[in-house]
Amino acid sequence: MAAAADADLGQQARALARALVGLVVGEGRGRTLLRLYERRTGRVVLHGAPELRRETIAALEREALLLAAAYVEHTLPQRLGAQFARHERDEAAARFQEIFLSYLSGVLGWDRQERQRFLADLSLYLHLGERGPGARTGRAPACTEAFVQRCAFLLDASLMEQAQPVTVQFAREVIAHAEHALRAVFGHRRTATARSARGRGSGWRRP
Repeated sequence: MAAAADADLGQQARALARALVGLVVGEGRGRTLLRLYERRTGRVVLHGAPELRRETIAALEREALLLAAAYVEHTLPQRLGAQFARHERDEAAARFQEIFLSYLSGVLGWDRQERQRFLADLSLYLHLGERGPGARTGRAPACTEAFVQRCAFLLDASLMEQAQPVTVQFAREVIAHAEHALRAVFGHRRTATARSARGRGSGWRRP
């Protein structure tokens, strides 16, 4: 890969990481989700346990970053199509992900163990996607269901079914934010995966 192309790739990866952290963490999506659940159900999550409440909010935002990172990884080859020849795309995508995840962990202040845990969970999301509907058709992986379940458990483990409608809405918002950030970095041309997110049959369909 040429030095200039690698530099451009690094700039895009860092810009995307900054955008996603800003959209998810900077705007307090986890806190917003928790308050929305409380308003809809009349339940107060972790009342009298402020430290656990903060940890729950952070965990919800981490799940959002995982879903966004999985979406990025799946759609990346299409995004890079205008910049790289077909035989260069796999190398470019791997390099992008390396820079993206490294910068993401730096912005969030993760240590090596935290980064490894994030990568392990990201692999799980992607593995579920490969097994889910759409994997063999080239559509995006169906891992939103796992996200919905995990966030519902974090919100209210005793009443997960009651929490799921809120986490379904959260999943839609995370994917929309990820697509918005990708379009800002790579331009406004939507990929086939992004377009299929609005229709039926896509793994990234609105849950």
